[in-house]
Amino acid sequence: MNNKTYNKIFFDFDSTIISCESLDLLADMKDIGEEVRRMTKLSMDGVVALEDVFSKKMSLISPSKNDIEFILNKCKSLLVDGMESVISVLLSFEKDVFILSSNFHCIVDPIAEVLHIPSQNVLANNLQFLDGKYNGMNTDSLLATARGKAQTIKQYINKSDRVVMVGDSVSDSYCREVVDLFIGFGGVEKRAAVQAVSDVYVEHKNMLTILPVILSRDEMRQLKKGKPKLVREIEVLPTTTTTTNEDS
Repeated sequence: MNNKTYNKIFFDFDSTIISCESLDLLADMKDIGEEVRRMTKLSMDGVVALEDVFSKKMSLISPSKNDIEFILNKCKSLLVDGMESVISVLLSFEKDVFILSSNFHCIVDPIAEVLHIPSQNVLANNLQFLDGKYNGMNTDSLLATARGKAQTIKQYINKSDRVVMVGDSVSDSYCREVVDLFIGFGGVEKRAAVQAVSDVYVEHKNMLTILPVILSRDEMRQLKKGKPKLVREIEVLPTTTTTTNEDS
């Protein structure tokens, strides 16, 4: 439990809010899953820059609007354990909650709606369609680049904000340069390069484990008073949260 109050919380999407990489699921539909997963892993682990593989990966997948609709139904059932409760709690404390993703609005927006995250707080890329078929992506977006998330966050915060980023990939970890607390989430995919630079690294698959890290002592006391059952659920979770930066 900490004694700091954070007011803006940014979450990555794939392997953070949902327990999969949705673009990999699209690739499976086209029988190119192995090749696309290899490209995804290289960029997520920071071996190659996102911008070096992203457009190529999307051209290979070439998803139609119907493909997107099919994947959405899967993604809605693949929320990370505890995710809905975490977002509900953060919103109840009047935190500004954002989704910050290199994925696309057509995939991310419906999940944000399920979680009651305001549409203006969903920061993602755009896919282009022509007659329902894939017609490219916006390669000029900051979020199509490896360091684009960090640059994007700068546009949504000011000096008085206390900011948290939660994510699983190297591109998420670059946000540590501009936020007050970077939480590496390894509950879906554990990446050594991310763990090495995280202020706090969470290995448990249940997102509830981040609440004692984000909420202040006073907020946790309020939560225990208002939602004692939820706090008991958090307290019995195995402690697999490690702090790698004692100054955070």
